[in-house]
Amino acid sequence: MKRKRSPKETVTVGNVKVEIYQRTRRNEYGVRQVFEVSDYTSGLRVLRSFSNHAAARAEAEKVARQLSTGAAAAASMKPVAEAIAELVAASEALGLSVRLARFAGAFTVNTGGETAADVQR
Repeated sequence: MKRKRSPKETVTVGNVKVEIYQRTRRNEYGVRQVFEVSDYTSGLRVLRSFSNHAAARAEAEKVARQLSTGAAAAASMKPVAEAIAELVAASEALGLSVRLARFAGAFTVNTGGETAADVQR
């Protein structure tokens, strides 16, 4: 016998679809309805729970807008941008050009995991 699936609603923004699932949760006080939004902004699927449908729909639209405009991808690139900024600052302190510093930072030396910029010091 097939298991009955919970009803789902899909919010679409551009080419992105975000699903809202309606689930029944039991606790010591009884049964309650929960709306769960599938959030992929971090790259992994995270289900965010809401007690009312309006809040879940608003969050689904927000997540869909972030994914369709690429804001989620930009947020995941933040550590890379910080590393590049540190590399540029270190290269300026050494008197290297930015182009050379990016090239040197891309490679590691087999001894101790030091970067090429560390070896040049």
